[in-house]
Amino acid sequence: MDVILDGYIYYAQKVGGISRIFNEVLPIMCELDPVISFKVLMYGRKRDFNEQIEQIIIPNLEKHLRPQKLRRVFSPILNNLLINQTIKQTKNIIFHSTYYRSLGSWQGKQICSVYDLIYEKYPNMFFDSSEVIHRKSQTFKQVDHLICISKTTKEDLIYYYNIPEEKISINLLSCGKQFKPTESALINFRVPFPFILYVGGRSTYKGFTDLVNAYSQWGLRYDVNLVVVGSKWTKQEAELLSSIGVEDHILLFDKIN
Repeated sequence: MDVILDGYIYYAQKVGGISRIFNEVLPIMCELDPVISFKVLMYGRKRDFNEQIEQIIIPNLEKHLRPQKLRRVFSPILNNLLINQTIKQTKNIIFHSTYYRSLGSWQGKQICSVYDLIYEKYPNMFFDSSEVIHRKSQTFKQVDHLICISKTTKEDLIYYYNIPEEKISINLLSCGKQFKPTESALINFRVPFPFILYVGGRSTYKGFTDLVNAYSQWGLRYDVNLVVVGSKWTKQEAELLSSIGVEDHILLFDKIN
């Protein structure tokens, strides 16, 4: 089986949950089926993939198209032309989109992974929500099948886009091999008191500000700290913590060994 994977997600985010899914799953699929052939279309530099996974570098014209209306109209057309010039024969090849892109003239089956409907639920939190929603809408119409990472995502997909249920599969997430029980003596990082743990980015839609405000009003905040793992505080975050008087009860770690 031949699969062309649209590696657009590796251009859209340097690191993140979606790219991690494919980083973890692709090598496992190669192990399970040595016959399967993966080619990943990369919009930029190559990555360290399994040797079974071929990487094809193609130009990313999207960043040169301005304004947004121009990009919305011409980006899919140009992307379609570029890929079809690169992959000459597409009849028996599966095209799997990592981040809501489809090809109008692709002769084989097309699949798209769907992670959440956060743009549809909270469009006011994203400057590019209209563009992303438009792209998703066009993609969902063209692809043959959609893979959701949860039952909730499937239900939201049906609700917002009226997708037929038989066109959707659920593929639940798991954890990588590096996540395993560790002996206590080998753990260098320790917090000697009860705490609530927050890990990851703190963009608006993540709800970190709501968490901090709720924590500041919690009666047990003097007994239970809030431990945050992520990037250093922004100026606005530092000012918020100071203004609500919780800076001494929230610990920030930018890395954990």
